Amino acid sequence: MLYQFHSNRLEELAEQLITTLAKPMAGPLTPETLVVHGTGTRRWLSLQIATQQGIAGNLEYLFPAEFIWWLYRRQLPEVPITNAFDLPTLTWRVLAQLENQGELPTHETLTQYLSTTDEHGRWHLARRLARMYEQYLLYRPDWITRWEQGHDAKDWQASLWRQLMRHGDERHWLALQPALYRSLDGHSTAINLPSRLSLFALPTLSPGYLQTIQRVSEQTDVFLYTLNPSAVYWAQITSEKETLRATKRDEEVISHHFDPGNSLLASAGRQQREYFDLLLELEGQSIDCFSAPAETSLLGRIQADVFQLQDRSPDPLPNPNDDSIQVQVCHSPLREIEVLHDRLLDLFERHPHLTPGDVAVLAPDIEVFAASIEAVFGAVEGSRYLPFSISDQSLLVTSALVNTFFSLLTLNDSRLEANEIIDLLDHSAVHHRFGLDHNDLSQVYQWISDIGVSWGLDDTALMTMDFPAGSVRTWRSAIERLLLGHALPAQDQFFMGRLAYPLHDTGQSRLVGHLVHFLEAIFNLQQQLSRARTATAWGAELNRVLDQFFSPEDEQENDLNRLREAIEVTAVEATTAGYDREFDLSVFRLSLEQQLKRSASSPLPAGRVTFGTLTVGRALPSAVICLIGLNDGDFPRLERTPGFDRLVQAPRFGDRRRRDEDRYLFLETILCAREALYLSYCGRERRNDTPVPPSVLISELLDYIAHAGDAGQDNDLALTTEQPLQGFSHRYFSDPTNQRYFSYASERMPPTIDHQTTAPLLFPSALVTKPSDVLGLAALVEFFQNPARYLLRNRLGVDLPRVRPAFDTRAPARAGFAALMAQREILLEIQLAGGQQVDAQTRLQAQALLRPGALGWLELAAEWSALSDLATRTAAIAHLPQQRIEIDLSVGETTLRGQLDGVSTDAQYRHSVLDLRAADLMTAWIMHLVLNLTPASPTRHTRLVARDNTYTLQPVDHARELLTDLLACYSRGLSHPLPFFPRSAHAYAFASGNPSLAAKRCWQSSSYVNGEDANPWYQLAFRDEWDNLPNDEFVALTERLYQPIVDHLEAASP
Repeated sequence: MLYQFHSNRLEELAEQLITTLAKPMAGPLTPETLVVHGTGTRRWLSLQIATQQGIAGNLEYLFPAEFIWWLYRRQLPEVPITNAFDLPTLTWRVLAQLENQGELPTHETLTQYLSTTDEHGRWHLARRLARMYEQYLLYRPDWITRWEQGHDAKDWQASLWRQLMRHGDERHWLALQPALYRSLDGHSTAINLPSRLSLFALPTLSPGYLQTIQRVSEQTDVFLYTLNPSAVYWAQITSEKETLRATKRDEEVISHHFDPGNSLLASAGRQQREYFDLLLELEGQSIDCFSAPAETSLLGRIQADVFQLQDRSPDPLPNPNDDSIQVQVCHSPLREIEVLHDRLLDLFERHPHLTPGDVAVLAPDIEVFAASIEAVFGAVEGSRYLPFSISDQSLLVTSALVNTFFSLLTLNDSRLEANEIIDLLDHSAVHHRFGLDHNDLSQVYQWISDIGVSWGLDDTALMTMDFPAGSVRTWRSAIERLLLGHALPAQDQFFMGRLAYPLHDTGQSRLVGHLVHFLEAIFNLQQQLSRARTATAWGAELNRVLDQFFSPEDEQENDLNRLREAIEVTAVEATTAGYDREFDLSVFRLSLEQQLKRSASSPLPAGRVTFGTLTVGRALPSAVICLIGLNDGDFPRLERTPGFDRLVQAPRFGDRRRRDEDRYLFLETILCAREALYLSYCGRERRNDTPVPPSVLISELLDYIAHAGDAGQDNDLALTTEQPLQGFSHRYFSDPTNQRYFSYASERMPPTIDHQTTAPLLFPSALVTKPSDVLGLAALVEFFQNPARYLLRNRLGVDLPRVRPAFDTRAPARAGFAALMAQREILLEIQLAGGQQVDAQTRLQAQALLRPGALGWLELAAEWSALSDLATRTAAIAHLPQQRIEIDLSVGETTLRGQLDGVSTDAQYRHSVLDLRAADLMTAWIMHLVLNLTPASPTRHTRLVARDNTYTLQPVDHARELLTDLLACYSRGLSHPLPFFPRSAHAYAFASGNPSLAAKRCWQSSSYVNGEDANPWYQLAFRDEWDNLPNDEFVALTERLYQPIVDHLEAASP
C-alpha cells in the first residue's frame, strides 16, 4: 500500500515518520529503510529521531538511485553490488569507448575533437556524456529502448550507447525493470522486501522511479512523506510570464482563465507543479497534516500567503519593529560574513531565546566563504564569540595533508621550483616522515637561500627544457655543495670546480642527510609519476606515495584514511567499468578529485551556527535562516549544458531544470525559516562602488513584499541596508541608536581625530627602568640601529614572527641587498689579493651570487669597475699596523665594555662596500666617541672608508658629554619608544634643500620603494603614519644627535 503524507512543515512529516517507526518491523533486527535526497536531510532526521526516541539506530539511509538499485538486488538474482551505470563508473566506460577508434561512431565534430585533444580532454568529454546518458535513463527511457532495439542507426549518440552495451555490463535499471515487475507480480514467497519502506522529503523523482515505487507498494507498505507548500491544490496555477507567453501564442486565450494563485509560488514552483501532478496519478492513500503559519510577522504573512494560495492586499498597519526579513548589500564575500556576524549578535541580543544552534547559514557554494568564515567567526573571543561549524566541504578544501598530497601528484609536470619543493617539506606529516622537526626547517630554508636554488633537477633536466647547462642553480648542485661541506676539511673550499658549503657541526651533517633523503625521494617520485599505469596500478602507487611521504599525527589520521578510501574507490570504479588500459596520472587525479568532492564532510550542528551549501541544507527548518552569496549569476545557477544534450533540445513534462530547481529551493528556504530570514549579496563593486544587481530571486521577493506592503511605505528600502565598503566606517560608530548601521567590533572603531594632540603610542605610560651598571658597547650600537626593535625585543621580550620569504625562481631584475653585499665583499677581497675578474666570476658562480648568462657578465663588470677605487683606497692603508683595544670605560653611572677594532696610529679604520649609510655612520660615531675617551688609543681620528668616498671624524673635545647624552637617550628608549629613525634622521641632517621634505620622502613608502615606515618594529611601536608621529620631538632629537656628527665629519676631496 502507498501512503502519501503531505505537509508544509518538515517537523510534521518527521512526527508522522517517527510515529510509523514506533510500530515494530516483522523482524527485530530488520533495519528501517529510509530514502532521503541528501546528507543534510539524513543528519537532520537522525537528530529528530534521537531526540524523540532517545536513540537513532538500525537505520539504513539510501539516496534515490541507491534505493532503486537496492530494490533490484533484493528482488533479482545476479544483480551486481555496483551499478555499472552510476556516473563515476559510466564515465570510465564511455572513456574506454571514446578511445576505441575501431568502433567509434562517425561524427565529424566528435572525431575532430578526439583527434586534437589529450587524455585530460577525453576524460572531461566522457564525464559529460556519462552524465547525459544517466539523465536519458531517468527521463528518456523510450530513447534508450529504441536505441537498444537498433533504431536511429545514423545517430552518433545511439551508436555510442549500443557500443557501451556491447562492451560491458548491460544491466541498467531500465533493462532490469521488466524482470523486477515480474518478480513483484509473482507469489508472495518471491517477495524479498521489508514490511515497510519510507521515502522522506524527496524534492523530485523521475516518472520511471515513481512507477517503480507504485509497483513496489503493491507488495509492501511504502510511506512517501512529501513537503508541500500549500494545502490548496496548486498544480494548475501559472505565473505572470507563463500567462503572457500563452496569450501571445493564442490571442483568443483570455488571460483571466489562468489562475495565478500566489505569484511567488507560481513563479518559483513551475517544476514542482509538474512533480505534484505526477504524485496525484499514484494510487494509494493520501494523508494531509498541514499547519497554517502564524501571521505575526512579515515572514509569517508571506508563508501564510503561499499556504493559502493567495496574494495578500496591502497591510494598512505594518510593524516598524518587524525584523523577520532583512536584506544586506555588501561589497565582498568577506564583508558579507563580517556584517552577518554583527547582525547575529544583534539578533541574539534582541531575542534572548535564540541560540547559535537555531541559526543555519546557507550559500550556493559555501567553499567561497570558508576562509572568510574562519577569519571572522574564528578570530573573535569573549562575549562576541559564536560557536560555528562549516559543513559540506571536501577534503580538498579542509585538509592540508590532502592538498600536500595533490601537490606531490603534480610533480610529473613540474620543473621542481624551490618554493614548490619547500612548501611540500613544510607540512608536518612530510618533514616528520623524513626525520626533520619544525626547528630544522629554518636551517634548511637558510641553506637553500644561501646556495640560491632556483629550479630544475640537474643540468640534464635543464637541457631537455632547452636551457643551457649551468644556466640555473639546480637541486643537484645544491646537494653536491652540501655533501662537499660535510666531506671536505674547513680549509678546502673547491673540489673539481665545486664550492663546498661549510657545515659547522655533525648535527648539521645529520640534517643534510635527511634533506638529501627527501630530495632523492622527490626526484624518484617525479620519474615514477611520469609513467602510464592501469587504474589498479595507480591505486597501489598512490598508496605507496602516502606511505613514503607522510607520517601523520593523530588528528591527521582521519584525513589520511579518507584519502586512502577515495583512492581505492576510484581504482575500483575504473576496474568495474572494465577500463584496463594504461593512462597518465592526470586522468586518475581528475577522477580522484571528483570522488573527494562527493565525500564532503557534514558534522552535526550540536548547538553551533551551521554553515552549509544551500542544496545540501534544502528544506531543513531552522529558527533563523541566513542565505548569503545570492549574487546575480551565482543563484539561480546557470545551466551550462553541452550543445549535444538532447534533453535541452527537446524538453518534456517532468524534466529536471536546474534554474527551476533553484527557484523552488529559494522558496522552500523562505518557508522553512521559522522566525527570521536573512539575505545578503554583493551589490556594490569594490573598486568604484557602482551598484550590481542581486539574484533575480531577491528582486522578485522584494517586488512581492512591495506589492503586498503598506502603500505609503517603500518596503524595498526599509528591508534593504547597503553596508559601507569597510568594517571601520564612521557610520557604524557615529550614532549608537542607529539600527541600520552598527558594529560590535570595537577594535574597528576609528580613533577620535584631534590634530592638536599626538596620536597615542603603544605605551600608555613610561616603563620603570633601572640604570644599567654595565652596558656592552655592541648593545649601545644595536640600540641606535633601531630603538623601537631594541625596546620591544630586549626589554619586553617581543619577537615578531619571521615569515619565510619566497625563493627567487626567476632571474630578478637586480640583486637583493644581502646578495649585493656578499658580491661586493668578495670582489673587494679578490681585488685586494691581486686577483682578476675571471677569478671573481668563478667564485661568484660557485657561491650562486652571479646570475647566469650575459646579464651576469655585465653586472660583474660594472661592480668590478665601481669597486676599483674603493680597493685602491683600502689597499693604501692595508699595510698599516692595526690593533684591538679592550674598552672598560665609566661614563656617569654606567660602565661601557667592549672592544675597538682597526685602530692604527693615525686613525681608527672602518670599511663599507656601500655608499655612506645612516647605520654605518651612527656606529662609527659611537665608536669614535669611545675612542676619544680611551687613554690607550694612539689616535683620536676615525676614518670610514666607503664605496663613494673616505670620511673622517675629527677629534671631539667634549666626547664625554656627547656619550653621556647618547646613554641618556638609551635609558629613555628602554622606558618609552624613542622617535629616532636612523635613515630619516640621516636624510634630514644631510639634506641639501628642505630637511623635513627629505626626511618625509625617506620615511614614507610608495608603490615602488619601501620607506622606513614599512619597518614592522616602528609600525608596532608607533602605530601610525608620519603625520601623526611626534614631528617636533623627532626634529629636536635628530638635531640633538646628528648635529655633532655633521660638525665633526669631513669627506675627502675627490
